[in-house]
Amino acid sequence: MTGPLGMADDGSEERPWGERLRTWREDVKHWSRAEFRDEVVAAAYRLGEHRGQQLDERLIGRWESGDVLRPQSVYRRILAHLGAPLPPPTQPLIVSRTMDPVEAWGVRTNLHMLRTELGDDVKRRIFVAQSGPALAGLANPWLLDPIDRVVDRIDGRRIGHATVTDIETITAARQRMDDVLGGGTLLAAVREDLRISITLVTRASYSAEVGRRLYSVIGEQARLASWFCFDTGRHGLSQHYTQMALRAAHSAEDRQVGANVLGFAAAQAALSGDGIAAEAFSRTALAGGRGTLTPAVEAATYTRLGSARARLGDLPGAAAAFETAEELLAASDPEEEPDWIYWFTADDLHGIVGYSYLFAREPGTAIHHLTQAVDGTSEEFTRDRAFWLGKTATAQVLNGDLDESRHTADRALELLDGGLSSGLVVEVLTEFCGILRARNPRAAADVEERLATYARTPRQA
Repeated sequence: MTGPLGMADDGSEERPWGERLRTWREDVKHWSRAEFRDEVVAAAYRLGEHRGQQLDERLIGRWESGDVLRPQSVYRRILAHLGAPLPPPTQPLIVSRTMDPVEAWGVRTNLHMLRTELGDDVKRRIFVAQSGPALAGLANPWLLDPIDRVVDRIDGRRIGHATVTDIETITAARQRMDDVLGGGTLLAAVREDLRISITLVTRASYSAEVGRRLYSVIGEQARLASWFCFDTGRHGLSQHYTQMALRAAHSAEDRQVGANVLGFAAAQAALSGDGIAAEAFSRTALAGGRGTLTPAVEAATYTRLGSARARLGDLPGAAAAFETAEELLAASDPEEEPDWIYWFTADDLHGIVGYSYLFAREPGTAIHHLTQAVDGTSEEFTRDRAFWLGKTATAQVLNGDLDESRHTADRALELLDGGLSSGLVVEVLTEFCGILRARNPRAAADVEERLATYARTPRQA
């Protein structure tokens, strides 16, 4: 038996790659060949893959008919970014089966993984970004109960609740600084914070309760590192930190932190074009957190699910998830919510709904929601405001409002001029330029000239 993308039940690939690509385009994305070409070209602009901007519908037809069995490497990179099926590698991939996947999520093995972050080789290693079912499967063990638990630790210098409270305060400050400065400014700082916390959890002594709190804050620090890496284009390293965050939350037995980690992983997948992984992460978070999530955390998770459904072309499913999120958020009490969910407001909900309808090529509806997000977002959320403006500008181009779109893009560029360091915002504006270029090349060139003044981290795995 095979699944909807031509994958056998055991994970092998039975159908030719071209057939699987056509099935993904037609049945999953609901794109015509022309729309598929536009998505590839837009992704090429975002990734800085200039050779990938030359794609035409004839080449797509040759891929799908089997005339071309393996596209050029530039197109393989772009297809992977979009979450499309890829041809099998020229050499078989060797998957290690020496460790039981359940055992690999015990406290001892989680602790061993955290220790690797203390090594000097982490910055030098290349982390390959995954997509689709392979990426989504990384979260499955989080649903399991811990096979062993954090216990009292008696070796090393003793720390107590006050120390963890101090670390939590610093971590909360990093999150709020990100709202204003962007991930590019803070990545080095939060990685150093993470190293300090890991040193404590591996070398200090503490009670089981203090240990669980320490694992929770490590989960949040690793989530921030993941988000900052994503904001600067390091997608493979971002996934590395997501796994670290999820393992720490699992050891802490903290379903709220784990659901938040998965929610951000879902957001990153959706923004990268991977609706399959985005939906899997969202549903895993809701299943694993059932009965334990506060209303705002659950609402944020349903919002990520709605975004995933929009990315997959299911607008009724997206609307239902967004409606549930709105009801949950309205019922939430900020005093009873964890501090780290402060960012999720009605304005942020409108912003996510807006760019999700942009995924589904509904620019009019997207503009309606994105405008509310821009108008309601305060100055403390500089990066969010710039991001919403960039998405609004793109929706306005697609809606035929070219002059208004340039004005909106100028507002986003002014925020970058103010010192915001966000590769994600630059990427959104670069995508806007690619879409504008097809309609007004001169106007697009003007925006691109301003964008070129910002240092941009190269897109990498």
